[in-house]
Amino acid sequence: MEKSRLLGCKSLTLLTVCIFFVSYQYFIVEDTISVLDYNAARINITPPHIYQDSTTSTSNKSFLINALSQPQDKTVKPESQTYITMGLCWSENAQVHHKENFPYKEAAPLSAQLWMKFTPAKVILQIVYSEPEISKELLDYKKELEKYGTLVYLAPTGSDMKCVLKSQIIRLVAYSLPFIQDQDIIVTADVDAFVMTSDIYKPLKLLDRQIWIYRYANTLVTNATFQMPFIAIRKSVWKTLFDYDSSQDIPEKGLLGTGLPKMIDNYAKKLVKFSSNTSWDIDQDIFTHEILDSGLCSLPEDHILWDKLHIDPSIPRGFNDSKTCWHGGGVYEDCNNNMSMGRNLKIRYYGKSCKWWHFFPKENYTQLKEKFDEIMQGKSENSLVNYFLKTAKTFQLDLSKEESNS
Repeated sequence: MEKSRLLGCKSLTLLTVCIFFVSYQYFIVEDTISVLDYNAARINITPPHIYQDSTTSTSNKSFLINALSQPQDKTVKPESQTYITMGLCWSENAQVHHKENFPYKEAAPLSAQLWMKFTPAKVILQIVYSEPEISKELLDYKKELEKYGTLVYLAPTGSDMKCVLKSQIIRLVAYSLPFIQDQDIIVTADVDAFVMTSDIYKPLKLLDRQIWIYRYANTLVTNATFQMPFIAIRKSVWKTLFDYDSSQDIPEKGLLGTGLPKMIDNYAKKLVKFSSNTSWDIDQDIFTHEILDSGLCSLPEDHILWDKLHIDPSIPRGFNDSKTCWHGGGVYEDCNNNMSMGRNLKIRYYGKSCKWWHFFPKENYTQLKEKFDEIMQGKSENSLVNYFLKTAKTFQLDLSKEESNS
């Protein structure tokens, strides 16, 4: 009886491994990661849900290989503080992408607590409101967040800008807060992005980098602008980036963003038009334009964003930026409930665990709170799944050894 049970367990394990690798083979064949060795892949991989096709240029492929294979600097950075910059519109939700009913207000306190649990970072949350006066409810909300250690600042929407758009873009001017020092790092984040492990902080320990783009590989392959979760930049660089008039701001009181309407108008002219038909990606268009224009981070010479964002032609393209810019790979993509289970498995397979969890518009507060509790209690990783992944990895390594010896 015991032997039968053992045989059944082994058979189940083998079956799971086989199923995993049947789907995995397509990923290996179609993805540029196939040209990398396993050790390099563990550190930086192309996003698992993105595949290269025959139209991908040779230049793009070679740049990807170079970017994903660059050596990892293990030197710990000099002491500095890290700040997470997030924004929230108190008065309304975005009316695009079915986000009308998403519980952003409830997500922000949970997200802030997770950042402070897993990293030494401090969270800055700028809350934009459209009401004539600050309500008691908003003041109570602010006090509750401050109990967790969150730095909360309130900013009126104003007459020239919508609340949601201002809450998105106001994250970009957090560098103006006077307590942030030049050597400090500021990281952009979304309130519905839940970090899951201290590994999310490891890239920020690399010495001499000025910019860290966690989802760099996503942009490299999809042509999308750099994703706001997560981009980290030292303040000394932040303050040189934007065409922003801060003369009406009162940073010592935390009142920022008065110059944002003019800033958007200026960039609309500079970029000719924004890449999206809605206001949803304006912050990413502006941010990506300035990162590329800084000459600290690069993309392949033929990448579409150089022309799409009207980057200054005098800026070098396709150069080796490894000393100033960190490129995140597929293991820094989000795990979530909305895509195939295979995506989450691949991220766990190569990255050892999910680094962060992202929610989708259809999800509600109950689902957010359940995931928050799982992460806080250390239950976000399923031990059985991890066992199968470890078995699959061992199986693949043994298979590779056999092939090399044959």
